[in-house]
Order: sequence, then C-alpha cells, then structure tokens
Amino acid sequence: MIYTTKSSIVIWTILVFFLVACSQKKTYVTIQGKLIGFHKGDSVNYCKPIDGYNNSHIFETTYITNDSGEFKIVFPSDSAGFTKIQTKRGKIFILAQNGDSIHFEEQTIPYADSFATQPVTFTGSNAAMHTLYNRMNANYFYKFNYVMDLLNKKYPVGSNLYDTLLSGINKYVLPFDSLYKQKKISKYFLEIMKSDFRNVMFWHAFHNMGALEKNNLWIIPEPEKDLTRDILQHSINVDPFLLHTNWGTNLIADFVGEYNELFRNQDYPVYDTFFYKNGFEYKASAHLIPGYNKFFWADMIIFKTLQNQEYGFSFDTIFSHLKNTFSDFTYIKIIEHLHKVSRSNLNSTLTKINNNIHTIDSTGSINSLNEAIKTHFKDTAVYIDLWATWCMPCKEEFRYKNQLNNLLKEKNIKLMYISLDDTSKKSTWEQNIRYFDLEGYHILAGKNISNDISKKVYGHEIVQSIPRYLLVNKQGKFVSMNMPRPSDLVTLKNELDSLLSKN
Repeated sequence: MIYTTKSSIVIWTILVFFLVACSQKKTYVTIQGKLIGFHKGDSVNYCKPIDGYNNSHIFETTYITNDSGEFKIVFPSDSAGFTKIQTKRGKIFILAQNGDSIHFEEQTIPYADSFATQPVTFTGSNAAMHTLYNRMNANYFYKFNYVMDLLNKKYPVGSNLYDTLLSGINKYVLPFDSLYKQKKISKYFLEIMKSDFRNVMFWHAFHNMGALEKNNLWIIPEPEKDLTRDILQHSINVDPFLLHTNWGTNLIADFVGEYNELFRNQDYPVYDTFFYKNGFEYKASAHLIPGYNKFFWADMIIFKTLQNQEYGFSFDTIFSHLKNTFSDFTYIKIIEHLHKVSRSNLNSTLTKINNNIHTIDSTGSINSLNEAIKTHFKDTAVYIDLWATWCMPCKEEFRYKNQLNNLLKEKNIKLMYISLDDTSKKSTWEQNIRYFDLEGYHILAGKNISNDISKKVYGHEIVQSIPRYLLVNKQGKFVSMNMPRPSDLVTLKNELDSLLSKN
C-alpha cells in the first residue's frame, strides 16, 4: 500500500490549514491535582508539551502545597498537546489546549474494570474525555495485550493484514466516538485521542511481528514488509496529529531507522539534501517533510544529550543547520541550554569520585547470574536492574535512584546494575555510571552472562525488553524475575515486603 507524493502534499495542505484554523492567541493551561501519598513540600515531576508537540524527555517539577496532596501547574500554550504527570502509582495524561482548566483527583476505590488499577477522576475542561483516556490507559500493558491478541490469531492466506489490524484497533477506540456523539468531546480532541491510541498500538505491532509470523507462516518474508511498511506510511502520510500524540516520535524514528529496509528512494523524495549528506546513520531523515525532519533531529539531539549518549553525528554541524533553516523553532533555545548544561555536568562527573560505586566485572568474566550472586552477595537480598547505555526507558528510571537507594538501604537490600551492552562499550558504560551517579554494584555483561539472563529471566518470552528488575532473597534464590520499577515506588515497597517476608 504505497501512498503517492501527490497525496502526501494534499494531506499536508489540509494539516497546515487545520492547525492555523485551530490556533488562537496564546493563553494558559491550568492543571490542578490532588495526589494520594503526597504531602506538603513533596515534588511532582511532569512533562508539558512544547508548541503542542509531544515531550517525553524534559521534566519539570512543581511542589505539593498542603498535606492533602494538592498542586497546581500553569503554562502558556499555542496548541493542543499532552501533559504527563508522574505520581506514585504511575502517570496521569492530560490533553489540553489554550484556555483549558482541568482538575483531577486520585481515588482509592479501583475502577470496576479489572484492567484499570489507577483510578482518577476529572472535572473541568473535557472531564469525560480525560477520565476515559486515563481509565483505558491505567494498566499500561492492557492495550499491548489487546494488540498481541490480534497478532497471535491465525488469518486466511492472502488476508489484508493492515486493514485487519486497523479495524481491530478502531474497535478499541470506539468509546471515544460515543463521547463525541454525546457532545462531550470536540472533533479536534476526538481525532487526537484516537490517533494517540492508534499510534501506540501500531508501534507495538510493528515491534512484535514475530508473534504474527508464528501462526501465519505464509507472510514470511515479503508480505510482512508490506504490513510494516503500511503501518509506517499510515503514520507518516495520513495522520495529521502524529506529533501531538505520545508515541508519534517513536514511529518517526522507526521510519528513519527502517527506511532502507522497507522503502525505495523513489517512494519518498529527498526534502533536505543537507541531512542526506551529513546525517550518517540517520540520513533517511532527509525523506521526512521539513515539519517532521526538524522535529526528528530536535528530539534526537535532546534525547541523546539528556541520556548522555554518543551523538553518532557532528552536533555542531547538524545544530547549525537547524538554527539557520528553522530560526524560529522553539527547540533551538532548549537545545542550546541543554547542551551547555550537559557538557558542564559531564566535566564535573568525570572528575568526581563516589566511593559507593563498585565495579564487580567489566570484562565479561562472570558466566551466570547465580555465579554473581554466590560470589558477591552472601546472606543478603539483592535488587537487580537490567539496563543498557542505549536504553532510554532505563535511564528515565535513574531519575528515581535517590528514592530507590533510600528504600533499599532501609530494608538492607543491595542494589546491582547489570548492563547488557557489549564489553566493547566499556568506556561508554563507565562514563554513564559516573554521569548518572549510580551507587551500587555494577557488571558489564559479557556473552555468557547475557545468554544466561536470556534463558533464566526471559525464558520463552517473545519480547526481551529492558529495563527489567529482579529480586534475590538472602538465601540466593530468585524470588521475582519481574519486579516493579523504581518510578512505581509504592508498589515496589509492597512487593519487597511481601516477597522477602515469605522467603
């Protein structure tokens, strides 16, 4: 299913007109909340949209104003975008535009739906929409399980798998159509909400094609590429709300990363020859329209800067082109500030010595998890963090390392980080440990322990994702291969108490 350049131009003409029509004079978004388990002076982290675009990297902090757990966020807004608020139970998502005022409260009584475990109620602007979205999103993996059910089915030979997948996803978002019919959500917000769920579910399908192949051997090898190609083309060519959604950036990154495998050069023209010549492994970004390629590069630079990753391209060259080509782009000043702060922090951490950071193995000499535990952690419980220097979600969890350290010290539990990077990345691994100041014990996994982890931890799981957290009791027995994350501190504390009291 190839979409022509002509159709792409038409779509983007409509998009520009639509966004201009929706924009108004800049006013403010007001969000007031009441959180469970927070007290006066506690900090609340959140990500607000940038020019309406999704922002998942730059966190800001506000503070609880009283012991009832109340706080308030106010920020200017030009267009609709998601704000993500981190609570002790997970994340709360709010889609707002200029002039909106939203109030929410976390609830102790669970939703009636068995899959929804983080109750929250809303009043104010688009209250019914926010309640429904967070209710459907409360269990992060419910929508992924829904997609996996679609992928695990056996389909007749020759089936149009893209249309089948899209039809299944559209059924999932039907509750938003019901809100629209009841006039509880605008057409504009309806389309963004449906696009958001559609994109995250498309992304999950894109990265789990192995499940589809298992019961549908007839799709191997080429027809599968037709499906993955269709998924990316729908997002890139057809969805005008992509940049407003929480997973749009991931699909754009997949388009760039998989372009040479899935597309031909004639499918998409080169819009920017500079990026084609200087983008190195990301040169396929030149096939993105300007509105997308500037966002791709801005998001990529911010991500790599905040995660302390090697750029893989010349920062000065790429950033200079962004500044000269898109001089009024909001991200320019943000990147300049972050790059300056990051270089300063890096220089500081490289000279700092933390005696609470201990290296167990950096050469791949340890062969198994059991060997590591038996040799270095006798008669003590251990919380293990499986991560890698290239893993963004892993590094997002490092934001909660201080709370994690305090909890584990309180319970006399040791903390061990096992990096799944190749041992050739030793210097990058060491730099990241110092940069994020990761107190605890560290192993750079070699081939043998990586294979052991694959078998012992993941077993027959199709997707072997990180971060992953494990727990070992005082007797050296693994009592959990999938512990809660540090960001979910309340659940983690309860799980530690439960598992270690039994063992």
